[in-house]
This record gives sequence, C-alpha cells and structure tokens, in this order.
Amino acid sequence: MDANNQSPRLTFGIELEIVCAWPNTNPRISSQQAIYYAILGAGIPVVGAEPDKVADEAWRKTQREYTHWLIHEDMEELTQAEDDALPRLHEPHSVELSSRKFTLGVDDWEGEIRQVLDVLKKVENMGCRFFTNRSTGFHVHVGKEGASLSLQTGKRILQLMTAFERQLDDVHATNRILYPVDYTFDYWCTPLTWWFAHNQNSDDSLNLFDWMGDIESVESLQELRALFHLNEDFVASVDNPFCRVSSRNCHHSAVNVEHLYDASTMSNDTGTVEFRQHGGTYDFLAITHWVELLTTLVRYCESENPAHFLALLPHCVDTDYELRDLLQALGCPAATVQYYSPASAASDTTIGFMADDRTTLNVAYTADLDALVHANEAEQTSRLDLSSHARQRILAEKQYGYWQPIVIRSTYLDDYATHDLRDAVLSFYQDEVDNIATHCVPFGASLETPTRAARVNVWNRLSTVFVAACRGEVSRVEDCEVFDGKPRLLIEGRAEMEVDEVAVRGERDEVMGEAGEVEEFGEMVY
Repeated sequence: MDANNQSPRLTFGIELEIVCAWPNTNPRISSQQAIYYAILGAGIPVVGAEPDKVADEAWRKTQREYTHWLIHEDMEELTQAEDDALPRLHEPHSVELSSRKFTLGVDDWEGEIRQVLDVLKKVENMGCRFFTNRSTGFHVHVGKEGASLSLQTGKRILQLMTAFERQLDDVHATNRILYPVDYTFDYWCTPLTWWFAHNQNSDDSLNLFDWMGDIESVESLQELRALFHLNEDFVASVDNPFCRVSSRNCHHSAVNVEHLYDASTMSNDTGTVEFRQHGGTYDFLAITHWVELLTTLVRYCESENPAHFLALLPHCVDTDYELRDLLQALGCPAATVQYYSPASAASDTTIGFMADDRTTLNVAYTADLDALVHANEAEQTSRLDLSSHARQRILAEKQYGYWQPIVIRSTYLDDYATHDLRDAVLSFYQDEVDNIATHCVPFGASLETPTRAARVNVWNRLSTVFVAACRGEVSRVEDCEVFDGKPRLLIEGRAEMEVDEVAVRGERDEVMGEAGEVEEFGEMVY
C-alpha cells in the first residue's frame, strides 16, 4: 500500500553512532562542532553543538518536536586493536547523529540522509577519520503522525519480529544476533527470543507459539513492557552488572516498545517503536533499505487484516521460508528485496568504514590513520565476516523458540508448514471467532476481546500440534482442535484424546532426546 494513502502517515527518525579519530592539534574545535557547522553550512537544520544551547529555548523546542538533526556525545568503546593503532596526534570521539523526524510520502528523506553522509565525507578533509565498530549501532524509530502507535500494532511488531527472528538475522552482522555473553554492549540490543526465553513467565518447555500466545494475551502497555521483566533466578546467575540493570527495561531489547503511550493519556513521549539491532553504519544503501524494510513492516502490522496477519506468522518454523519470502509477503519494495537477497553484497556494508567514494574530494590520509582502518577491518573480519558454515554453527546456538537441539519433524514441514498452512490457520481462526461470538458475546458488544481470545486459542492449538508433530502423533494442522478451551488431538488410528499440556511440555526433553538421538525425530535444520 502506498505511503501517500496512509492516514495518518508513518514517521521515522534514525540514530547513527560513529567513532571519530580526531586530530587533537586544534583545541579550538571538536569533532561535534566540525560536524555541526558542516551540516549547518549545507542548509540542513541541526542543533547540539552551538554556543549556550542549554539556555536557548529554541533549542529545547526543536528537541520536543524533532524538527532538527541533533549531534551529541555517545559512549562507544574502542577495541584493543583500534586503541593500539590510534595515531599519536589523534584521539577517539564518540558521536551520535540523530535525524529530524521524517514523514513518509512527504519528506525527501533519502535525499537529506545522502546530504548528511556527504557532509561527513567532507569533514574528513580536516584530517579526521570516521568509522564504526562493535560498540556502535544504527537505530530507527518508527511512529505515526500526530499519535502513538497503538497497543495492537506494538503487539504485532513484537510477534512478527520474534517469529521471524531467524529470517531477519540474515540482515545483521554476527555480533548483533548472538545472545549476550559477557560484553556490556551485547546487552544493548538483545534479541527478542532471548527475552522470551528468560522472562519471568517463561521456562524451558515453552516454544515459539507459546510466546506468540503470551504477546496476544496482553491487554495494556504495562503488560506489554512486563514481557521484558527477566526471571530473577536467571539474572542472579549472570555475572554481568549490565544484565541486572536491563532486567526490567525493554529499552535495551532489539525492539524497544517503552515509548508507546495510551491514546487516552497526555504524553510527551514519542509514541514510536525503536529498532536497535542493526550494527553501526553510514553506508547509504544499508541505511535506506533498512528504513524501507522497517517502515513497510510497521505499516503491515498497522493495517493488515487480523486473520491474514495471523496466517503469516506460522511460516516462521518453515525452514524453507527465507528472508526474501518474508519481505515479499510484507510488501517491501522490489529494490529492498533484491538488496537483501543472497546474491547481494549487502552484508558487507553493515559495519565498517566510510565508503571509498571520495573521488571528488582528493583527500590524502596519513599512514597512521590508514593503519587504524586496516587494524579495525582485520578485527571485524575475524569476528564477523565468517564463512557461511561457521555462521550457521553460531546461529544453531540460538533456540528461536524451537527448543534445543533445533529439530523440526519433516512431517510438520511437509504437511502444514507449506501451501496448506495459510488456509488451515484461517479456517480454524474463523471457527474460533464464530464460536466465541455466538456463545460468549452479548448482542451488540464489541468483538475486540473475543477475537483476541480466538487468536490466543489459535496459538495454543499451534503450540500443541507442534509438540504432537515432533512426537509423531499428528501430521496435519486440521487434526488438532480446541474443545472447551482445552487442546485436543485427533490422532490417526486412535480414539480421540484430550492433551494434558503440562504432561506434553514435560515430555519435550524426552522427545528431543540427547544430541546423538536427534536423527530419530528429523534432521537438524541448521
């Protein structure tokens, strides 16, 4: 759907975190001031490094309304290799460059972002060098003109980003998709599946469909944020103070929903969802295509028919369903789909140094600065630019809600995670809606709560049939139904039986077996 036809339109802003190797031979100007005056000279509204900014009411007003770009200091961290290679007459400056608020279909946001990136290249004429590293990020806030994104949209975004985390991980550098270990910056963009695996309501028995049901059950923004409250025993077991700081704070999730507010309340918050997973970059194509992907995704979550949205998500466990399939289903522009296709070199531009398109600048860089660049590239390569086999081994460490080891029974994939899945899900979702509307809803009452209950029932059913498929007891989604709110399987060759969900969950470890017994239940996915 064209952004120009949306009412209200979507808005977005970006945050670019970068490191600057700045020559300290001129104490009269800092890297932030140099960037500020260069952007201002290009005719782009900017604040953050002008004199007496705190006392300036106009400056405060721009911050409330996000009408200007903003430059401020950040807290990036150099690697040992970068620190060792930093030239003697240069010092590291951490800079965050936040855009103004753009309105899709109105602003020439691509042209303005390109202008700012060109300005950064020209600032390097002063003898500095910009680069990104493991501690830098590229964040995108997506919202709605004049209002907050709704609770339902926030829930859908969390569902879609969690369900398709495996596919979306293909976009990102390896250090942005791993679960946090001991590096503090790992906790600044933790994957959604990590939160669901360790939150206060979770345990090892739950699968991805259970998590979808947990999100669906949420009835308030407070409950939505509570999904990010970590289990206290888990937090106590982690030897990292930043994990404790983040334990009740969704701000540090790969998808941050803390800025949403209820339409019935007055709020100075942004009403946006912040996407924090992307690694630091100032490659124009990496920036613009990620923005296109996210704004298309949010628009889909905002406007898609509830039944059709529900039918898309179960494809998450289909290992033949790849990123390209997802982007096409969401309606991403063809250029964005192509950019993220396997043949594209997009992954090579998500982290690193300013592109080498400096033919018009004729800049000569010192050997020391070049040494810093090469040392950084070597370290990034050794950690991130892995062989496809090594990357797949790393991805296999993630559970994605499929349990460990990652096994999906072939009958599940063959029979109802392919062409007939959508029709089956739509069919029994409609059955649930009709049943609840007929028996539980007073005449003339709203269907919002009943349809939410119907969706929760669908996720419960999918979770149960998923387990049963792994146990070899059912092969089709139509073979599972919910009776009196309790899942029941219709098993080929057996009488009807009700499923004790607690017993089923308790048997999952036994079903999966030890690593050496996995082949009995299907081949390894990764």
